[in-house]
Amino acid sequence: MNQISPNKTYKCRICKAPFVKSRPMQSICGDTKCIVETVYRSQAKRERTERATTKQKLAAIATKPELTKLAQKAFNDYIRARDYGKPCICCGNPIPWGTTKTTGGVCDAGHYLSIGARVNLRFDESNVHAQLKSCNNYKAGNAVNYRINLIKRIGLERVDALESDHELKHWTKDQLRDIATKYKQMIKELKREHL
Repeated sequence: MNQISPNKTYKCRICKAPFVKSRPMQSICGDTKCIVETVYRSQAKRERTERATTKQKLAAIATKPELTKLAQKAFNDYIRARDYGKPCICCGNPIPWGTTKTTGGVCDAGHYLSIGARVNLRFDESNVHAQLKSCNNYKAGNAVNYRINLIKRIGLERVDALESDHELKHWTKDQLRDIATKYKQMIKELKREHL
């Protein structure tokens, strides 16, 4: 059995004040504030665990459209982060990066060949670049200027390869989860490089 040494002092886990244990396994002093803080921390930890469990359960039953939306968001966020500081791919005007978050605002992750036309190029990094919302939404993607500037950026050979790619592509739920995870990780790496 654990014996309590009557003369030995311990440091309170909460307030760090010295105290003498009155029972085995005691890790805090008898102060009311420390007791309340211990209960609060225990409850907060339990709630975090419950939220994580709920999140895992929801992720396991997510539908394909929900997973596609998550993957697309992660991919688009990556494109905005990758192209941070570059001008609009269509008109060449500077994107006011300082006045907007990189998750939207005045900047889109614009597809050269749209998702509706070429779903197989949805997650192709060569097909997607930072684009002013005005070019993407109000000028129907500004496709002519997009192509001209895309050739300057990635070369005619790669643009021709995009335009000739008509392969049908369907992603599984696991592939969509992997895409979302991959691009979230790539965003973190970009942020580390720019810090």
